[in-house]
Amino acid sequence: MTYLFTADLHLKVSKCADDYKNFFNFLESAEKKVEGIYILGDLFNYWFEHPRLDLGEGNPALKALKQFGEKGKKVYFLYGNRDFAVGEFFKKHSGVEFLGEKLELNIPRGKVLLSHGDGLAKEDIRYQLWRKMIRSCWASFIFKHLPVGRAIAFADAVKKKGQGKISYEKVVRMIESGVKAEFKKGYDIIIAGHAHYKKKQDFIIDGKKKTLYLLPEYSYPGEFLLMKDGGKFCFEKID
Repeated sequence: MTYLFTADLHLKVSKCADDYKNFFNFLESAEKKVEGIYILGDLFNYWFEHPRLDLGEGNPALKALKQFGEKGKKVYFLYGNRDFAVGEFFKKHSGVEFLGEKLELNIPRGKVLLSHGDGLAKEDIRYQLWRKMIRSCWASFIFKHLPVGRAIAFADAVKKKGQGKISYEKVVRMIESGVKAEFKKGYDIIIAGHAHYKKKQDFIIDGKKKTLYLLPEYSYPGEFLLMKDGGKFCFEKID
């Protein structure tokens, strides 16, 4: 069985199918090659859920994911820094299996950690404090009780704040530093996005080889990380 990993698609939130032609083509191609897809966050450029506003209703991208699943394929989703507020509307319209912030997989090659990646950049202290604050229970409570107009303005401000001013090169270095502590917890392989940079990096931790796979920003046609029978990972072009 073959599974595909992708992240940072940053799709536009829209009800117009023309905005998603490239994504539809990607799913059509993936359907022929893989049994399932892991989306490691930032499917949309931003996403929020409010009791009086359903962004998912009529969204062609979520509908396409649901149809993909109805064909016997699996779609697994971890949230990222742009879509950490996914909820029941998102799940209802997409049909994806929601995995939360991170997931552990046990494969023949060892223990795998899946993460969007922003939480691994521990050295960015200012961002980590902001990340913790904006995802708190009280922030969610306040947001859901705002009038719709103010909620939209607030979500837009959060999106701009979350973009940050740190270069992706620095993000890569911080993630590389942050994963060392995770490897010490017993993980053999870590797969993450967020850095918009394709990379395979090997580490020697406590005398054992560990591997970090950073996923490139989504592009179709483009290169994607695949996991094939036996837990063998490789980057391959999907077109």
